[in-house]
Amino acid sequence: MELKTTAKKALLGLIDLTPQLENIFKDSKEFADVVQYLVSRRFDDEDVSIPPLKDIYSDLGLTSSKFGNIVLKMYNSLFGWEKNLSFGNTEVIFHLEFYKIKAQFMCKNLNFIPRVGEEVKIQFVKGKMGGSFYYVDNINHRFYGDEHIIVVHLKEGFYNQFWHFKRDEAIEKGQLSIQEQFKLSEYELKQIVKSLTWIWR
Repeated sequence: MELKTTAKKALLGLIDLTPQLENIFKDSKEFADVVQYLVSRRFDDEDVSIPPLKDIYSDLGLTSSKFGNIVLKMYNSLFGWEKNLSFGNTEVIFHLEFYKIKAQFMCKNLNFIPRVGEEVKIQFVKGKMGGSFYYVDNINHRFYGDEHIIVVHLKEGFYNQFWHFKRDEAIEKGQLSIQEQFKLSEYELKQIVKSLTWIWR
């Protein structure tokens, strides 16, 4: 099954890669005007609003059909062996949580990323968070522009495989809502899971 991509969705996908467009399409004269237009306007900046498609293709002196064909061709060419995307600017964000106290810090040039379940000691956060021992609850990767952002979610204490199994089981069965997962502390989540029909041993 293949989802039909519209010109608008394709354009938004290209805008997400604005910092890379010139390099990706450096050998494609057919796309040069569109690339230069997108790079110069910097629509990837959240403070810059994206105009209607009609304004964009009019500025480029193209018809709606011609513009749509070019944008779709550019976008679809990203998914293959011919183009090499580069997300060389890597940034690691650590989110820390202890009960309802939350904080975060960023770092670069980290040689190793701790994996889910691994335990870490971060001494300098103790004054703000109240503790220095944490474990990795989950990791998210985000790709935007030319950046690879790794978000490492840390929770205070030590990893408990049994608890995570029961939590995931409750989530899968619909016994924990998405709102509860994000809003409640781990202690509060444990109280809900313990109150379910299975016996907590």
